[in-house]
Amino acid sequence: MKFFGEYLVEKGLIEKSQLVDALIEQIEQQPSIVRCVRDGNLLSTDEILETLKFQIEHQLSFLEAAKKLSFWTEEKTAALVTGLSVNRLPLGEILVSKKILDVVTLTRALDDFFAVVGANTTSKVS
Repeated sequence: MKFFGEYLVEKGLIEKSQLVDALIEQIEQQPSIVRCVRDGNLLSTDEILETLKFQIEHQLSFLEAAKKLSFWTEEKTAALVTGLSVNRLPLGEILVSKKILDVVTLTRALDDFFAVVGANTTSKVS
């Protein structure tokens, strides 16, 4: 699987350290799983509170705790993944805001990425 960030590094448009910095910012800007669960109405308020308590008491991740409490299903996982991806700040937007790439260079790189790698369905723009 080829990611857009990897492609930018391979083409010499950004340095690996710039990619790492942008990915860290992308992760930091991502809403928490608990926020996405709440905003997506995937669990009730009572279920969220019970899960958070269970999570702390048993030193689990939020989703592990929700699963152990039988609050979580595969359908909810799919909805959560969709919610997380919708709320993720695009890598290109971060690179432009940090003045690592300008919009024209980013657009050309995206066009080239999809022309060269886009036919491969396992490629990702992240």
